[in-house]
Amino acid sequence: MALICSPARMSLMSIGFRLKSPEEVCAQLGKMSDAELIEHGKTLRSLCRPTKGQGIDKGWLMQLNEARAEWRRRHPSTLRETPKDR
Repeated sequence: MALICSPARMSLMSIGFRLKSPEEVCAQLGKMSDAELIEHGKTLRSLCRPTKGQGIDKGWLMQLNEARAEWRRRHPSTLRETPKDR
């Protein structure tokens, strides 16, 4: 069985983006597994690349920064001993 979209039906379909608040982004990131967070971060990183004639989208950049903060919260870096400390 094939699904056929008529031109009339296709005109009713649209895609839109709604800017999420930092609180919504944090809540969404908190529910992700580490693997999902990594994949989401990679996607956001590619969306943050400046396009020709345009700058970086601030909405995607905010989400990328929140994803990085979530990763650091989950995996705090430990202080490593440097040769100067020995």
